[in-house]
Amino acid sequence: MTVVTDELKLSIYEKIKFDSPLYAAMFFKNWKRYKTSAELFISSSGVKQHDTVLDYGCGFPFVVNILTELGYIVTGYEPYAGEDELHITKLLGMEKNYQTKLDLQIQYDHILMIDVIEHLAVIKPLMEEIHRLIKPGGTLFISTPNVMRFDMWKKFVSRKTGHPTYIMKYLKASDNFRNHQREFTMQELLIAVKHFNFNQILLQTIRDTQPSIADLNAYHKLLGDQQTFRTSSWATLQNFILNFFPASFKNNNLFVTARRS
Repeated sequence: MTVVTDELKLSIYEKIKFDSPLYAAMFFKNWKRYKTSAELFISSSGVKQHDTVLDYGCGFPFVVNILTELGYIVTGYEPYAGEDELHITKLLGMEKNYQTKLDLQIQYDHILMIDVIEHLAVIKPLMEEIHRLIKPGGTLFISTPNVMRFDMWKKFVSRKTGHPTYIMKYLKASDNFRNHQREFTMQELLIAVKHFNFNQILLQTIRDTQPSIADLNAYHKLLGDQQTFRTSSWATLQNFILNFFPASFKNNNLFVTARRS
């Protein structure tokens, strides 16, 4: 299995840390998710270095950068890219690998949807477009939050709500794509991909991609939102107990790779 190294992590970080310390801290905070996504995609999809890969809705092209450094042909697509996304893309040297508009006549061997599907209020048009963009026999890789995770159970109890977005964040949002519209169980995600004719499941797994407390604190310090995180005896005990629970309860991200019919 291909391993994404800490050396690659640091080389990407070095490109952006002086010009964009906030996004450099965000990169560190999300690194485990980027690393896990890249490794699972490579190991499960059968991707070859001459294959074409599209990272659909990539936002900041960190996974694009990781896969490109590993020798793959990857294009990042972000229809809602703003100045920040374009600036980070330039710092990473990924301008030639980044698009804000797609040629819908081009098909790809593989498409990634990393933390995209949970932002969709209406899923059908985009999933049908994804199906058209993938060559017959190609693969779709999805990473998305696990709605059954223990942290979400705690939030549901404390907020007395069934929605994954905090109410004040929802009320202050100025667009329809930054908040989570729906999060999935693994069974629901499998139903969704099969419904849109990705019938051969090559991978289904649930993994822990939570950031370290140090990376969380570094990020929130730069945000200036006064949030701090500490390790407590209760949290240590809680994490120990969770080791005896199924992956669907203790881990926070779903990963599925499916082949197009």
